[in-house]
Amino acid sequence: MLVIRPARFADAVQLAPGLRLEDTLELFAAWPVPADAGLMYCLLDSDRAFAIDEGGRTLALWGVAGGLAGGLELGVPWLLAAPGLFRRKRELVVRSRRWIDRLLLDYDALTNLTDAGNLTHLRWLDRCGFRWLRDHAAHGRLGRAYREFYRVNARRHSTDVAVRELLLARAAPAPAGIAAPLARAVLLACGLFADRGRAAAVLDELPGLLLDLEGATLRPRKRRGAVTLLGELATVLAAAETAPSPLAAGSPARAWCRALLEVAEVLAL
Repeated sequence: MLVIRPARFADAVQLAPGLRLEDTLELFAAWPVPADAGLMYCLLDSDRAFAIDEGGRTLALWGVAGGLAGGLELGVPWLLAAPGLFRRKRELVVRSRRWIDRLLLDYDALTNLTDAGNLTHLRWLDRCGFRWLRDHAAHGRLGRAYREFYRVNARRHSTDVAVRELLLARAAPAPAGIAAPLARAVLLACGLFADRGRAAAVLDELPGLLLDLEGATLRPRKRRGAVTLLGELATVLAAAETAPSPLAAGSPARAWCRALLEVAEVLAL
């Protein structure tokens, strides 16, 4: 049975090696970084994000980022998965419809784009009740054909005419940028979550990173993501300190874990 839970940044490292090729290409088209970092960027850019597990193995990450356009609240949903997720088609479709229905309650409409060659995504979106808005012949960093989709909240709008017109009048959504300090934090996290033996090297990078993060101008969504990411880093570093590693007793690890959490508290204000 598929299990849904809040996403963790460490899930990105677990999922990345088994990500579907089509999803890897979509990810790279948005951010030219390795898949694990790209998945973390998706989490940083989301208001809410979830993991789909089966037997303790992460099969997918998905989420939604909110924004305003023409006075309407729009949600930008995304899902990136391993092939195993779509082998559970019947359960996935039934449960996906429920997830989408719940997400839609908070927005006037959900809308995003997907690669026109990603047929699995196209079929899944169609079964989840999304409609096609328009095609883009060359979109994203790779200049591939994309299809834009949407679904309107029928509780807020009796018809989708006005919402559709607004969506057609605006530019196609594009991924938000990632501030340099956050990008550095993601790279450190990717290395640490993949191999806790790198904890000592992470500690060497922390002083400069924390100073940069404290001075960075981050939007609320990114600030919340940074708080979560720093918390996960601190947890892993604290665990590494108690294990046989360069972080033996008396190392500066505990102090830097406190520093991580203090910066997280500042960002959360």
